[in-house]
Amino acid sequence: MSQAPPTLSIVTPCYNAAHFVGRTIESVRAQTCKDWELVVVDDGSTDDPGAVIGQYLRADPRVRLLRQANGGVAHARNSGFRACSPGSRYLLFLDADDCPLPTMLERLVSYLESQPQVRMTFCDFSLMDEEDRPIPESSHRNGPDSRYVPWGPAARRLPPDHPETPFVAIFGLAIIIPSISMIRRYAYEEAGGWDESFGHVFEDTDLFLRIALQGPVHYLPEKLLRYRRHAGQSTASRENMRQQMIKLYSRWLAHPRLTAEQQARVQSCWHFLTGRLWPLHGLQAGARSLARGEILGALRFWRGAVARYLMSLAGWQPAPASLL
Repeated sequence: MSQAPPTLSIVTPCYNAAHFVGRTIESVRAQTCKDWELVVVDDGSTDDPGAVIGQYLRADPRVRLLRQANGGVAHARNSGFRACSPGSRYLLFLDADDCPLPTMLERLVSYLESQPQVRMTFCDFSLMDEEDRPIPESSHRNGPDSRYVPWGPAARRLPPDHPETPFVAIFGLAIIIPSISMIRRYAYEEAGGWDESFGHVFEDTDLFLRIALQGPVHYLPEKLLRYRRHAGQSTASRENMRQQMIKLYSRWLAHPRLTAEQQARVQSCWHFLTGRLWPLHGLQAGARSLARGEILGALRFWRGAVARYLMSLAGWQPAPASLL
């Protein structure tokens, strides 16, 4: 008799994360939801994570290891997906240094089970350092609940108890990371999976936008994952982030596969982003500068925000590269 496929497939790309991946696997094994498989993809690591993962392979048949030459995180995620059981219904792309709390999988699976129209759901997270110690969060933290939408001639932040996360909120770079996002398998397949040509940083936003274009994405306002910050983390330079952001918006403003209606929707989102949301962020940054006693810095932020807002009222529609 063949074994029934798991409800959930978890893919964990691992590149030089031997120091952390054991704790990530342990956090998955400690879940109240037991109906999962975990495919860890060693993406050409030089620190031999297989030595750590091996003990879990022997102890738990739900854990598997896939080795490959280094090809980048998107390639590793796609490889892991192809190695998953074809009958699973949900997907989670969990990074090798993050740790879900014991009820995370159960809560996200239950939410998707109760909301059949929702294609993806995501939760909130807390921060920890490389030794699992909590990191205090600033009062103006921009987390997954930083979901901004149009509000008359301005913008407003959706309250945490408002689950629906529209396309425009994701377009405005609400903080949604793979480790907190559970996706219906068919929604992932219809969206085309991870784009390996995009590069690292905002490749997740690109996928989430493709999913949100198809159907509802919802937010669950619970901190169910511990997101790790550490010195060896793969962080992008400011210039790389700038270039990747330009790439993201340039692609979507001239996307060849969008219908005329979808193209108009993207253009409307771009106008909101540049003419409403970024000015609002400028006002907020000015207020933080003023609170630190940086009067001139506050004035510069406010002047730029007001100028950008007024130009948008006059129909100004900039190209991505001219702003970022």
